[in-house]
Amino acid sequence: MKVLAEERRRFGYRRLWVLLRREGHAVNRKRVYRLYKQERLMVDDQMTDGRRLRIFAVVDDYTRECLALVADTSISGVRAARELDKIVAVAASSRTMAPS
Repeated sequence: MKVLAEERRRFGYRRLWVLLRREGHAVNRKRVYRLYKQERLMVDDQMTDGRRLRIFAVVDDYTRECLALVADTSISGVRAARELDKIVAVAASSRTMAPS
């Protein structure tokens, strides 16, 4: 499972469960979820008052550089898009400032 998760970083535990089943492994979804969390492949946690803490991590697979790390109790699609737009703006401005 860990190898599949490294190859397909965007896949969640449900998608990995489907891939494992296709490969012929007899595992149930709950076990895959437990192992997925145990291996810390999921970037979330829970506060002492029970609220979930989500972390939106954007990592460049080529350079292994963390481009953004946003932590909040709720991250909407609009917020994720806004953060990605910020990354694009920073990358565009750094290209124009780079020496030729």
